[in-house]
Amino acid sequence: MNRRLTAAFAALEALLVVGIGIGLPLAVLTLMWALQFGFQLDWLVFWRAAVDVWLIGHGVDVRIALDPAAGVQLGVVLEPFPITLALLGGAVLTAGAGVVLGGRLREQPHRGLGTGIAVAGVVLLSWLATTSAQHPVAQADVTQGTVFPAAVFALGLLVGLLMAEARSATRGPGATGAAARRSPADGRLAAARATLDATAASTRRRVERGAQAVRDRIDDLPRGLLGALAAGWRAGLGAVVSVVVAASVLTTAALVVSYGQVIALYESVQAEVLGGVALTVGQLLLVPTAVLWSFSWLIGPGFALGTGSSVSALGTTVGPLPAIPLLGAIPAAGEGPGFVVLLVPVLLAFVAGLAVRPRLVAELPAGAPWRRWALAAAVLAALIAGLLAAGLAAIAAGSAGPGRLEQIGPDGVAVGLWMLAETFVGVLLGLLAGGVRVPFAGRGEHPATETESRSGAAAETAGSPAAPAPARSSAAPTDRPAFRMPDRPAPLAPAAPLAPASPPRPAPAAAPAAPPAPAPASPADPAHPRTEPPRDR
Repeated sequence: MNRRLTAAFAALEALLVVGIGIGLPLAVLTLMWALQFGFQLDWLVFWRAAVDVWLIGHGVDVRIALDPAAGVQLGVVLEPFPITLALLGGAVLTAGAGVVLGGRLREQPHRGLGTGIAVAGVVLLSWLATTSAQHPVAQADVTQGTVFPAAVFALGLLVGLLMAEARSATRGPGATGAAARRSPADGRLAAARATLDATAASTRRRVERGAQAVRDRIDDLPRGLLGALAAGWRAGLGAVVSVVVAASVLTTAALVVSYGQVIALYESVQAEVLGGVALTVGQLLLVPTAVLWSFSWLIGPGFALGTGSSVSALGTTVGPLPAIPLLGAIPAAGEGPGFVVLLVPVLLAFVAGLAVRPRLVAELPAGAPWRRWALAAAVLAALIAGLLAAGLAAIAAGSAGPGRLEQIGPDGVAVGLWMLAETFVGVLLGLLAGGVRVPFAGRGEHPATETESRSGAAAETAGSPAAPAPARSSAAPTDRPAFRMPDRPAPLAPAAPLAPASPPRPAPAAAPAAPPAPAPASPADPAHPRTEPPRDR
Protein backbone atom coordinates (compact mmCIF):
# COMPACT_ATOMS: atom_id res chain seq x y z
CA MET A 1 0.00 0.00 0.00
CA ASN A 2 1.10 3.57 -0.66
CA ARG A 3 1.04 6.35 1.90
CA ARG A 4 -2.54 7.42 1.25
CA LEU A 5 -3.94 3.94 1.60
CA THR A 6 -1.87 3.27 4.71
CA ALA A 7 -3.04 6.51 6.33
CA ALA A 8 -6.67 5.82 5.44
CA PHE A 9 -6.41 2.26 6.72
CA ALA A 10 -4.88 3.38 10.04
CA ALA A 11 -7.50 6.10 10.53
CA LEU A 12 -10.28 3.59 9.87
CA GLU A 13 -8.77 1.20 12.40
CA ALA A 14 -8.70 3.96 15.03
CA LEU A 15 -12.35 4.72 14.32
CA LEU A 16 -13.26 1.05 14.66
CA VAL A 17 -11.39 0.70 17.96
CA VAL A 18 -13.20 3.61 19.59
CA GLY A 19 -16.49 2.90 17.85
CA ILE A 20 -16.66 -0.76 18.88
CA GLY A 21 -15.58 0.03 22.44
CA ILE A 22 -18.35 2.57 22.88
CA GLY A 23 -20.82 0.83 20.59
CA LEU A 24 -21.10 -2.40 22.61
CA PRO A 25 -22.60 -0.83 25.75
CA LEU A 26 -24.41 1.80 23.67
CA ALA A 27 -26.27 -0.86 21.68
CA VAL A 28 -27.66 -2.46 24.83
CA LEU A 29 -28.55 0.90 26.38
CA THR A 30 -30.24 2.04 23.17
CA LEU A 31 -32.42 -1.07 23.18
CA MET A 32 -33.37 -0.32 26.76
CA TRP A 33 -34.17 3.28 25.78
CA ALA A 34 -36.43 2.09 22.97
CA LEU A 35 -38.12 -0.97 24.47
CA GLN A 36 -38.07 -0.48 28.21
CA PHE A 37 -38.36 3.31 28.51
CA GLY A 38 -40.45 3.86 25.39
CA PHE A 39 -38.32 6.73 23.98
CA GLN A 40 -39.38 8.91 26.93
CA LEU A 41 -35.88 9.81 28.10
CA ASP A 42 -33.27 11.80 26.27
CA TRP A 43 -31.04 9.47 24.28
CA LEU A 44 -27.97 11.54 25.17
CA VAL A 45 -28.25 10.17 28.70
CA PHE A 46 -27.50 6.69 27.38
CA TRP A 47 -24.73 8.01 25.14
CA ARG A 48 -23.01 9.58 28.13
CA ALA A 49 -23.46 6.39 30.14
CA ALA A 50 -21.90 4.29 27.37
CA VAL A 51 -18.92 6.64 27.07
CA ASP A 52 -18.43 6.62 30.85
CA VAL A 53 -18.47 2.81 30.89
CA TRP A 54 -15.86 2.75 28.11
CA LEU A 55 -13.66 5.27 29.93
CA ILE A 56 -13.93 3.39 33.24
CA GLY A 57 -12.81 0.29 31.35
CA HIS A 58 -9.53 2.06 30.61
CA GLY A 59 -8.95 3.26 34.17
CA VAL A 60 -10.25 6.80 33.76
CA ASP A 61 -11.54 8.42 36.95
CA VAL A 62 -15.21 9.45 36.78
CA ARG A 63 -16.64 11.73 39.48
CA ILE A 64 -20.27 11.05 40.36
CA ALA A 65 -22.39 13.78 41.99
CA LEU A 66 -25.99 12.64 42.56
CA ASP A 67 -28.91 14.97 43.11
CA PRO A 68 -29.04 16.07 46.78
CA ALA A 69 -32.86 16.09 46.65
CA ALA A 70 -32.85 12.34 46.01
CA GLY A 71 -30.65 11.89 49.05
CA VAL A 72 -33.06 13.85 51.21
CA GLN A 73 -35.93 11.60 50.11
CA LEU A 74 -33.85 8.51 50.91
CA GLY A 75 -32.70 9.91 54.24
CA VAL A 76 -28.99 9.78 53.38
CA VAL A 77 -26.38 12.34 52.52
CA LEU A 78 -25.21 11.81 48.95
CA GLU A 79 -21.81 13.39 48.63
CA PRO A 80 -19.84 13.33 45.38
CA PHE A 81 -17.63 10.25 45.05
CA PRO A 82 -15.15 9.02 42.43
CA ILE A 83 -15.22 5.72 40.55
CA THR A 84 -11.66 4.56 39.97
CA LEU A 85 -12.13 0.80 39.73
CA ALA A 86 -11.31 -0.25 36.17
CA LEU A 87 -13.54 -2.63 34.23
CA LEU A 88 -10.56 -4.08 32.42
CA GLY A 89 -12.60 -5.82 29.74
CA GLY A 90 -12.65 -2.59 27.73
CA ALA A 91 -8.87 -2.25 27.98
CA VAL A 92 -8.40 -5.86 26.87
CA LEU A 93 -10.50 -5.22 23.73
CA THR A 94 -8.55 -2.06 22.89
CA ALA A 95 -5.17 -3.74 23.43
CA GLY A 96 -6.26 -6.72 21.32
CA ALA A 97 -7.23 -4.43 18.46
CA GLY A 98 -3.80 -2.80 18.71
CA VAL A 99 -2.08 -6.19 18.52
CA VAL A 100 -4.01 -7.09 15.37
CA LEU A 101 -3.24 -3.75 13.73
CA GLY A 102 0.45 -4.05 14.62
CA GLY A 103 0.62 -7.42 12.88
CA ARG A 104 -0.92 -5.92 9.75
CA LEU A 105 1.20 -2.79 9.67
CA ARG A 106 4.43 -4.78 10.02
CA GLU A 107 3.89 -6.08 6.48
CA GLN A 108 3.54 -2.57 5.03
CA PRO A 109 6.38 -0.29 3.88
CA HIS A 110 4.89 2.77 5.65
CA ARG A 111 4.22 1.21 9.03
CA GLY A 112 5.64 4.23 10.88
CA LEU A 113 3.12 6.52 9.22
CA GLY A 114 0.29 4.06 9.90
CA THR A 115 1.25 3.67 13.54
CA GLY A 116 1.38 7.41 14.13
CA ILE A 117 -1.96 8.08 12.44
CA ALA A 118 -3.67 5.21 14.30
CA VAL A 119 -2.50 6.40 17.73
CA ALA A 120 -3.28 10.04 16.88
CA GLY A 121 -6.73 9.00 15.69
CA VAL A 122 -7.46 7.21 18.97
CA VAL A 123 -6.28 10.28 20.88
CA LEU A 124 -8.54 12.60 18.88
CA LEU A 125 -11.61 10.35 19.06
CA SER A 126 -11.10 9.73 22.79
CA TRP A 127 -10.96 13.46 23.43
CA LEU A 128 -14.13 14.03 21.43
CA ALA A 129 -15.97 11.25 23.25
CA THR A 130 -14.81 12.41 26.69
CA THR A 131 -15.78 16.03 26.14
CA SER A 132 -19.16 15.05 24.68
CA ALA A 133 -20.01 12.95 27.77
CA GLN A 134 -19.39 15.69 30.34
CA HIS A 135 -22.37 16.26 32.67
CA PRO A 136 -22.76 17.60 36.22
CA VAL A 137 -23.86 14.16 37.39
CA ALA A 138 -20.90 12.25 35.88
CA GLN A 139 -17.72 14.05 34.96
CA ALA A 140 -14.78 12.12 33.57
CA ASP A 141 -11.22 13.40 33.77
CA VAL A 142 -10.60 14.86 30.31
CA THR A 143 -6.83 14.39 30.42
CA GLN A 144 -7.08 10.75 31.45
CA GLY A 145 -9.89 10.14 29.01
CA THR A 146 -7.71 11.43 26.19
CA VAL A 147 -4.46 9.69 27.12
CA PHE A 148 -5.38 6.36 28.76
CA PRO A 149 -7.24 4.70 25.84
CA ALA A 150 -4.52 5.79 23.41
CA ALA A 151 -1.81 4.47 25.75
CA VAL A 152 -3.51 1.07 25.99
CA PHE A 153 -3.92 0.98 22.21
CA ALA A 154 -0.28 1.99 21.65
CA LEU A 155 0.89 -0.74 24.02
CA GLY A 156 -1.08 -3.36 22.09
CA LEU A 157 0.23 -1.93 18.82
CA LEU A 158 3.81 -2.24 20.04
CA VAL A 159 3.24 -5.84 21.12
CA GLY A 160 1.75 -6.63 17.71
CA LEU A 161 4.72 -5.12 15.89
CA LEU A 162 7.20 -7.04 18.02
CA MET A 163 5.34 -10.31 17.52
CA ALA A 164 5.21 -9.75 13.77
CA GLU A 165 8.92 -8.90 13.78
CA ALA A 166 9.68 -12.14 15.59
CA ARG A 167 7.63 -14.13 13.08
CA SER A 168 9.38 -12.34 10.22
CA ALA A 169 12.79 -13.16 11.67
CA THR A 170 11.75 -16.80 11.96
CA ARG A 171 10.59 -16.96 8.34
CA GLY A 172 13.75 -15.26 7.12
CA PRO A 173 14.35 -12.23 4.90
CA GLY A 174 11.90 -11.34 2.24
CA ALA A 175 8.84 -12.19 4.36
CA THR A 176 7.71 -8.64 4.90
CA GLY A 177 6.53 -5.92 2.66
CA ALA A 178 9.33 -3.53 3.43
CA ALA A 179 10.52 -3.67 -0.16
CA ALA A 180 7.12 -3.13 -1.67
CA ARG A 181 6.68 -1.03 -4.76
CA ARG A 182 6.51 2.67 -4.14
CA SER A 183 4.87 5.12 -6.41
CA PRO A 184 7.16 7.86 -7.67
CA ALA A 185 6.83 11.19 -5.93
CA ASP A 186 5.46 13.74 -8.32
CA GLY A 187 3.16 16.70 -8.26
CA ARG A 188 2.83 19.18 -5.43
CA LEU A 189 3.43 16.49 -2.77
CA ALA A 190 6.89 15.65 -4.10
CA ALA A 191 8.72 17.97 -1.72
CA ALA A 192 6.68 16.79 1.26
CA ARG A 193 7.35 13.16 0.39
CA ALA A 194 11.06 13.80 0.01
CA THR A 195 11.14 15.56 3.39
CA LEU A 196 9.28 12.72 5.07
CA ASP A 197 11.58 10.14 3.51
CA ALA A 198 14.68 12.03 4.60
CA THR A 199 13.35 12.46 8.14
CA ALA A 200 12.37 8.79 8.37
CA ALA A 201 15.75 7.65 7.05
CA SER A 202 17.62 9.90 9.48
CA THR A 203 15.52 8.71 12.40
CA ARG A 204 16.02 5.09 11.39
CA ARG A 205 19.79 5.54 11.21
CA ARG A 206 19.87 7.17 14.63
CA VAL A 207 17.81 4.38 16.15
CA GLU A 208 20.02 1.75 14.55
CA ARG A 209 23.18 3.45 15.80
CA GLY A 210 21.72 3.72 19.30
CA ALA A 211 20.64 0.09 19.27
CA GLN A 212 24.06 -1.00 18.03
CA ALA A 213 25.75 1.03 20.78
CA VAL A 214 23.54 -0.62 23.39
CA ARG A 215 24.29 -4.07 21.96
CA ASP A 216 28.01 -3.33 22.05
CA ARG A 217 27.81 -2.28 25.67
CA ILE A 218 25.85 -5.43 26.51
CA ASP A 219 28.35 -7.64 24.69
CA ASP A 220 31.14 -6.15 26.80
CA LEU A 221 29.51 -7.45 29.99
CA PRO A 222 30.82 -10.68 31.54
CA ARG A 223 29.23 -13.85 30.21
CA GLY A 224 28.05 -14.87 33.66
CA LEU A 225 26.26 -11.56 34.14
CA LEU A 226 24.63 -11.82 30.72
CA GLY A 227 23.40 -15.32 31.51
CA ALA A 228 22.04 -14.23 34.89
CA LEU A 229 20.21 -11.27 33.34
CA ALA A 230 18.69 -13.36 30.55
CA ALA A 231 17.60 -16.13 32.91
CA GLY A 232 16.35 -13.71 35.57
CA TRP A 233 13.95 -11.66 33.48
CA ARG A 234 12.63 -14.74 31.70
CA ALA A 235 12.00 -16.55 34.97
CA GLY A 236 10.32 -13.53 36.57
CA LEU A 237 8.06 -12.87 33.61
CA GLY A 238 7.24 -16.56 33.28
CA ALA A 239 6.32 -16.83 36.96
CA VAL A 240 3.88 -13.92 36.75
CA VAL A 241 2.28 -15.11 33.51
CA SER A 242 1.86 -18.64 34.84
CA VAL A 243 0.19 -17.39 38.03
CA VAL A 244 -2.18 -15.22 35.96
CA VAL A 245 -3.12 -18.28 33.90
CA ALA A 246 -3.70 -20.26 37.09
CA ALA A 247 -5.87 -17.40 38.40
CA SER A 248 -8.02 -17.46 35.26
CA VAL A 249 -8.56 -21.22 35.73
CA LEU A 250 -9.42 -20.63 39.37
CA THR A 251 -11.96 -17.93 38.47
CA THR A 252 -13.64 -20.20 35.94
CA ALA A 253 -13.78 -23.07 38.43
CA ALA A 254 -15.26 -20.80 41.12
CA LEU A 255 -18.02 -19.64 38.77
CA VAL A 256 -18.85 -23.22 37.82
CA VAL A 257 -18.91 -24.43 41.43
CA SER A 258 -20.98 -21.40 42.59
CA TYR A 259 -23.38 -21.56 39.65
CA GLY A 260 -26.42 -21.87 41.94
CA GLN A 261 -25.48 -18.77 43.95
CA VAL A 262 -24.91 -16.78 40.76
CA ILE A 263 -28.36 -17.70 39.43
CA ALA A 264 -29.94 -16.80 42.77
CA LEU A 265 -28.40 -13.33 42.58
CA TYR A 266 -29.69 -12.93 39.02
CA GLU A 267 -33.20 -13.75 40.23
CA SER A 268 -32.93 -11.40 43.22
CA VAL A 269 -32.21 -8.45 40.93
CA GLN A 270 -35.56 -8.99 39.15
CA ALA A 271 -34.34 -7.30 36.01
CA GLU A 272 -36.16 -7.75 32.77
CA VAL A 273 -34.59 -9.30 29.69
CA LEU A 274 -32.80 -6.16 28.57
CA GLY A 275 -31.77 -5.37 32.12
CA GLY A 276 -30.29 -8.84 32.45
CA VAL A 277 -28.42 -8.39 29.16
CA ALA A 278 -27.01 -5.05 30.32
CA LEU A 279 -26.00 -6.60 33.64
CA THR A 280 -24.27 -9.48 31.83
CA VAL A 281 -22.34 -7.13 29.54
CA GLY A 282 -21.16 -5.15 32.55
CA GLN A 283 -20.01 -8.33 34.29
CA LEU A 284 -18.12 -9.46 31.20
CA LEU A 285 -16.19 -6.21 31.38
CA LEU A 286 -15.48 -7.00 35.05
CA VAL A 287 -14.14 -10.53 34.42
CA PRO A 288 -10.48 -9.52 33.74
CA THR A 289 -10.54 -7.51 36.98
CA ALA A 290 -11.89 -10.56 38.83
CA VAL A 291 -9.05 -12.64 37.39
CA LEU A 292 -6.54 -10.23 38.92
CA TRP A 293 -8.40 -10.54 42.22
CA SER A 294 -7.92 -14.31 42.03
CA PHE A 295 -4.28 -13.62 41.17
CA SER A 296 -3.88 -11.73 44.46
CA TRP A 297 -5.75 -14.50 46.29
CA LEU A 298 -3.33 -17.16 45.02
CA ILE A 299 -0.29 -15.10 45.99
CA GLY A 300 -1.54 -14.68 49.56
CA PRO A 301 -2.70 -11.19 50.55
CA GLY A 302 -6.06 -11.51 48.81
CA PHE A 303 -8.32 -8.55 48.11
CA ALA A 304 -10.96 -6.40 49.73
CA LEU A 305 -14.61 -5.86 48.80
CA GLY A 306 -15.19 -2.87 50.98
CA THR A 307 -13.55 -1.16 53.90
CA GLY A 308 -12.82 -3.66 56.66
CA SER A 309 -13.39 -6.74 54.49
CA SER A 310 -10.87 -9.34 53.39
CA VAL A 311 -10.96 -12.26 50.96
CA SER A 312 -7.79 -14.36 51.18
CA ALA A 313 -6.67 -17.96 51.46
CA LEU A 314 -6.52 -17.59 55.25
CA GLY A 315 -10.19 -16.64 55.54
CA THR A 316 -13.04 -14.56 54.17
CA THR A 317 -14.66 -11.64 55.96
CA VAL A 318 -17.09 -9.52 53.96
CA GLY A 319 -19.98 -7.23 54.73
CA PRO A 320 -23.00 -6.21 52.66
CA LEU A 321 -22.26 -6.41 48.94
CA PRO A 322 -24.11 -5.12 45.89
CA ALA A 323 -26.32 -7.65 44.11
CA ILE A 324 -23.84 -8.45 41.34
CA PRO A 325 -24.15 -12.10 40.25
CA LEU A 326 -20.42 -12.38 39.60
CA LEU A 327 -19.76 -11.84 43.29
CA GLY A 328 -21.59 -15.09 44.03
CA ALA A 329 -18.33 -16.92 43.23
CA ILE A 330 -16.65 -15.39 46.30
CA PRO A 331 -15.97 -18.00 49.02
CA ALA A 332 -18.34 -18.04 51.95
CA ALA A 333 -17.34 -16.31 55.16
CA GLY A 334 -15.07 -18.41 57.34
CA GLU A 335 -11.71 -20.08 57.18
CA GLY A 336 -9.96 -20.66 53.88
CA PRO A 337 -7.67 -23.42 52.67
CA GLY A 338 -4.71 -21.79 54.42
CA PHE A 339 -1.07 -21.49 53.46
CA VAL A 340 -1.24 -24.55 51.19
CA VAL A 341 -2.42 -22.15 48.44
CA LEU A 342 0.98 -20.47 48.55
CA LEU A 343 2.50 -23.62 47.09
CA VAL A 344 0.93 -22.75 43.72
CA PRO A 345 3.04 -19.65 42.95
CA VAL A 346 6.13 -21.27 44.51
CA LEU A 347 5.76 -24.37 42.31
CA LEU A 348 5.15 -22.26 39.21
CA ALA A 349 8.25 -20.21 40.00
CA PHE A 350 10.16 -23.48 40.48
CA VAL A 351 9.08 -24.61 37.01
CA ALA A 352 10.17 -21.23 35.59
CA GLY A 353 13.57 -21.67 37.22
CA LEU A 354 13.92 -25.16 35.75
CA ALA A 355 12.99 -23.82 32.31
CA VAL A 356 15.69 -21.11 32.27
CA ARG A 357 18.39 -23.15 34.01
CA PRO A 358 19.90 -24.63 30.79
CA ARG A 359 20.32 -21.15 29.35
CA LEU A 360 22.11 -19.92 32.45
CA VAL A 361 24.40 -22.97 32.54
CA ALA A 362 25.24 -22.66 28.86
CA GLU A 363 26.24 -19.00 29.27
CA LEU A 364 28.57 -19.59 32.20
CA PRO A 365 32.26 -20.11 31.37
CA ALA A 366 34.23 -23.01 32.81
CA GLY A 367 35.03 -22.58 36.48
CA ALA A 368 32.48 -19.79 37.01
CA PRO A 369 30.90 -19.50 40.48
CA TRP A 370 27.68 -21.30 39.60
CA ARG A 371 25.75 -20.73 42.83
CA ARG A 372 26.61 -17.04 42.89
CA TRP A 373 25.17 -16.44 39.42
CA ALA A 374 22.14 -18.60 40.20
CA LEU A 375 21.50 -16.44 43.25
CA ALA A 376 21.83 -13.27 41.15
CA ALA A 377 19.37 -14.63 38.58
CA ALA A 378 16.89 -15.55 41.32
CA VAL A 379 17.12 -12.07 42.84
CA LEU A 380 16.51 -10.43 39.46
CA ALA A 381 13.56 -12.74 38.76
CA ALA A 382 12.07 -11.94 42.16
CA LEU A 383 12.38 -8.19 41.61
CA ILE A 384 10.76 -8.36 38.17
CA ALA A 385 7.95 -10.61 39.39
CA GLY A 386 7.31 -8.42 42.42
CA LEU A 387 7.10 -5.23 40.36
CA LEU A 388 4.78 -6.80 37.77
CA ALA A 389 2.53 -8.30 40.44
CA ALA A 390 2.32 -4.97 42.28
CA GLY A 391 1.41 -3.18 39.05
CA LEU A 392 -1.32 -5.68 38.16
CA ALA A 393 -2.76 -5.50 41.65
CA ALA A 394 -2.79 -1.70 41.55
CA ILE A 395 -4.66 -1.76 38.23
CA ALA A 396 -7.34 -4.03 39.71
CA ALA A 397 -7.94 -1.83 42.78
CA GLY A 398 -9.93 1.36 43.22
CA SER A 399 -13.16 2.89 44.41
CA ALA A 400 -16.57 1.69 43.25
CA GLY A 401 -18.87 3.97 45.21
CA PRO A 402 -19.36 5.91 48.46
CA GLY A 403 -18.92 4.58 51.96
CA ARG A 404 -17.56 1.07 52.26
CA LEU A 405 -17.12 0.75 48.51
CA GLU A 406 -14.26 3.21 48.50
CA GLN A 407 -11.81 0.32 48.99
CA ILE A 408 -12.15 -2.45 46.41
CA GLY A 409 -9.45 -4.78 45.18
CA PRO A 410 -5.99 -5.89 46.38
CA ASP A 411 -3.18 -3.96 48.02
CA GLY A 412 -0.46 -3.56 45.40
CA VAL A 413 2.44 -3.24 47.87
CA ALA A 414 1.47 -6.36 49.81
CA VAL A 415 0.94 -8.40 46.65
CA GLY A 416 4.30 -7.29 45.26
CA LEU A 417 6.21 -8.22 48.42
CA TRP A 418 4.57 -11.64 48.70
CA MET A 419 5.23 -12.37 45.05
CA LEU A 420 8.85 -11.28 45.41
CA ALA A 421 9.47 -13.73 48.26
CA GLU A 422 7.66 -16.65 46.60
CA THR A 423 9.38 -16.13 43.27
CA PHE A 424 12.81 -15.91 44.87
CA VAL A 425 12.37 -19.22 46.69
CA GLY A 426 10.86 -21.05 43.72
CA VAL A 427 13.27 -19.78 41.06
CA LEU A 428 16.34 -20.38 43.23
CA LEU A 429 15.29 -23.96 43.92
CA GLY A 430 14.62 -24.48 40.21
CA LEU A 431 18.03 -23.12 39.22
CA LEU A 432 19.83 -25.28 41.78
CA ALA A 433 17.84 -28.42 41.00
CA GLY A 434 19.69 -31.32 39.42
CA GLY A 435 23.17 -30.49 40.70
CA VAL A 436 25.63 -27.88 39.64
CA ARG A 437 26.33 -29.08 36.08
CA VAL A 438 24.36 -30.46 33.20
CA PRO A 439 25.77 -32.70 30.39
CA PHE A 440 26.25 -29.96 27.81
CA ALA A 441 27.51 -27.33 30.24
CA GLY A 442 31.15 -28.45 30.40
CA ARG A 443 32.21 -28.27 26.76
CA GLY A 444 34.86 -25.71 27.61
CA GLU A 445 36.35 -28.06 30.25
CA HIS A 446 37.16 -30.85 27.77
CA PRO A 447 39.00 -29.34 24.80
CA ALA A 448 40.15 -32.74 23.58
CA THR A 449 36.65 -34.07 23.37
CA GLU A 450 35.44 -30.92 21.68
CA THR A 451 38.31 -30.98 19.14
CA GLU A 452 37.77 -34.64 18.39
CA SER A 453 34.06 -34.20 17.89
CA ARG A 454 34.63 -31.24 15.58
CA SER A 455 37.23 -33.14 13.55
CA GLY A 456 34.87 -36.11 13.25
CA ALA A 457 32.09 -33.85 12.04
CA ALA A 458 34.39 -32.21 9.51
CA ALA A 459 35.50 -35.65 8.29
CA GLU A 460 31.95 -36.78 7.77
CA THR A 461 31.17 -33.58 5.86
CA ALA A 462 34.23 -33.90 3.61
CA GLY A 463 33.72 -37.64 3.09
CA SER A 464 37.33 -38.46 4.06
CA PRO A 465 38.87 -40.18 7.11
CA ALA A 466 39.26 -38.13 10.30
CA ALA A 467 42.42 -36.37 11.48
CA PRO A 468 45.11 -38.81 12.68
CA ALA A 469 45.84 -40.74 9.45
CA PRO A 470 48.34 -43.30 10.85
CA ALA A 471 46.03 -44.58 13.60
CA ARG A 472 42.98 -44.68 11.33
CA SER A 473 44.86 -46.41 8.46
CA SER A 474 46.07 -49.21 10.71
CA ALA A 475 42.61 -49.77 12.07
CA ALA A 476 40.89 -49.75 8.69
CA PRO A 477 42.11 -53.22 7.47
CA THR A 478 41.01 -54.80 10.74
CA ASP A 479 37.48 -53.52 10.26
CA ARG A 480 37.14 -54.41 6.56
CA PRO A 481 37.41 -58.27 6.74
CA ALA A 482 33.96 -58.35 8.32
CA PHE A 483 32.60 -57.25 4.93
CA ARG A 484 35.01 -59.25 2.62
CA MET A 485 34.04 -62.06 0.38
CA PRO A 486 35.87 -65.40 0.87
CA ASP A 487 39.38 -65.53 -0.55
CA ARG A 488 39.57 -66.67 -4.17
CA PRO A 489 42.50 -69.15 -3.79
CA ALA A 490 40.22 -71.71 -2.10
CA PRO A 491 38.30 -72.66 -5.32
CA LEU A 492 41.63 -73.36 -7.12
CA ALA A 493 42.44 -76.35 -4.88
CA PRO A 494 40.94 -79.00 -7.29
CA ALA A 495 43.33 -77.85 -10.07
CA ALA A 496 46.36 -79.05 -8.09
CA PRO A 497 46.35 -82.62 -9.56
CA LEU A 498 47.02 -81.22 -13.04
CA ALA A 499 50.46 -80.06 -11.94
CA PRO A 500 52.23 -83.46 -12.40
CA ALA A 501 51.52 -83.35 -16.15
CA SER A 502 54.59 -81.18 -16.51
CA PRO A 503 58.00 -82.25 -15.30
CA PRO A 504 58.72 -81.22 -11.77
CA ARG A 505 60.76 -78.14 -11.40
CA PRO A 506 62.18 -76.52 -8.31
CA ALA A 507 60.67 -73.14 -9.16
CA PRO A 508 57.02 -74.16 -8.70
CA ALA A 509 57.73 -74.57 -4.99
CA ALA A 510 56.99 -70.88 -4.59
CA ALA A 511 53.92 -71.03 -6.82
CA PRO A 512 51.41 -71.82 -4.05
CA ALA A 513 52.40 -68.57 -2.32
CA ALA A 514 51.56 -66.53 -5.41
CA PRO A 515 47.73 -66.73 -5.23
CA PRO A 516 47.44 -65.07 -1.78
CA ALA A 517 49.36 -62.03 -3.04
CA PRO A 518 46.60 -60.53 -5.17
CA ALA A 519 44.09 -60.96 -2.34
CA PRO A 520 43.93 -57.23 -1.40
CA ALA A 521 43.15 -56.37 -5.03
CA SER A 522 40.95 -59.42 -5.53
CA PRO A 523 37.19 -59.18 -6.03
CA ALA A 524 36.88 -58.97 -2.24
CA ASP A 525 37.02 -55.22 -2.71
CA PRO A 526 33.62 -54.08 -4.01
CA ALA A 527 35.29 -51.38 -6.10
CA HIS A 528 36.87 -53.95 -8.47
CA PRO A 529 35.01 -56.27 -10.83
CA ARG A 530 35.03 -59.95 -10.08
CA THR A 531 37.35 -61.75 -12.54
CA GLU A 532 38.21 -65.45 -12.52
CA PRO A 533 41.96 -66.21 -12.48
CA PRO A 534 43.17 -68.23 -15.50
CA ARG A 535 43.31 -71.96 -14.95
CA ASP A 536 45.79 -74.44 -16.44
CA ARG A 537 44.19 -76.65 -19.03
